[in-house]
Amino acid sequence: MLAHRVGAESVVTVEVDGAVAERARSALERFGAGVRVIHGDGHDDDEARVWQSGPRRLWSEAEAAHRWWENEGRPGHDRFGLTVTAEGQAAWLDTPNRSWPV
Repeated sequence: MLAHRVGAESVVTVEVDGAVAERARSALERFGAGVRVIHGDGHDDDEARVWQSGPRRLWSEAEAAHRWWENEGRPGHDRFGLTVTAEGQAAWLDTPNRSWPV
């Protein structure tokens, strides 16, 4: 249904079990969905491709957020805060002086 709604070129599925990935690939091909099925388990030696479409590059944003988190020393949830006012909302790390709008 998602492929029908947004276009098959925008849909990718990743399966950790190779046999399940092959069955899914075959079933989707029989259905004519044209959805990409990738087999991978997320280990560092796995290669993966990401297809981005739409007005925002969400994967690029996720990678940037992960780099920021790594550079900040991998802070736990207990170091984050949220301030909500009539003017808006801001998330912060360690102190409200280090905030960004959300």
